Amino acid sequence: MTLSTKLEQVKSDQDITFDEIATYVQNLESQMQNVAKHTAAIVKRGRELAQGLFEFGLAFTLLGQHETEALVSALTQMGHTADQLSLIAAEQVEKEQLWFEEPIVDYIQMLGAVKEALAKRQESRKAYFGRVSDKEHKATALEKLKASPDKPGKAEKVTAAEGALTAAEEAEQLAKEHFEEVSARALEEMDRFKQTKADDMRKVVLDYVQLQIQYNKRMEQQWATLVPEIEAIDVDQGGAAPQPPPAAAAAEPTPPPVPAADAGVGDDDEVGV
Repeated sequence: MTLSTKLEQVKSDQDITFDEIATYVQNLESQMQNVAKHTAAIVKRGRELAQGLFEFGLAFTLLGQHETEALVSALTQMGHTADQLSLIAAEQVEKEQLWFEEPIVDYIQMLGAVKEALAKRQESRKAYFGRVSDKEHKATALEKLKASPDKPGKAEKVTAAEGALTAAEEAEQLAKEHFEEVSARALEEMDRFKQTKADDMRKVVLDYVQLQIQYNKRMEQQWATLVPEIEAIDVDQGGAAPQPPPAAAAAEPTPPPVPAADAGVGDDDEVGV
């Protein structure tokens, strides 16, 4: 095992930090995808609710056209209210998609960019140790060449080997600088992502909560308009199918004619009954 291989296998503190970052990003991406999945399901149910309310309102409007006069206004208003609720639900879906679902998808894409940066850092690390290994091989070759018996052309070969070693050392230094630069940039990007995510996620969640509060208030207001309509229904004034009025309750009945045989009965007697 060469020295470069041993060095590559031994992880520095920075390597350990990047391993922790990679694990964090992997877990965060998984959870974000889970949130995105359920957010999409909520948006889908919202669309179904909007369509259902529209059909619900249409059904009540049609029902009102076949009901008694006392119920027509209330049922028509019920249909109109459901239609308004459908519009509110449709607006809510658009807002949830814009203010909540899309930011979550954007975060997943940002995490993809972070993973790409981590992958580039890993590639840069591998390239650097590749240069280290190349330098070792050239240094070993030079030492063997110098230790070999003197032969014609040996001096030229040594000179060429020394030049190759110098070039390998320069390449190693450039690879090292590039690796350090990529690592520093990746750390900065990760710190910026964490800070931005914390601020933006707070705003996204707060906006979503406020959106739900406003939505439910609007829905409640629409339902509240139905209360006076329903309370105003007077089923005794045509709310049910027409029926013959009860004999005793319809009006003051006219007393039947008094038989002649009872003509002698006085007013005092009638009062006393």
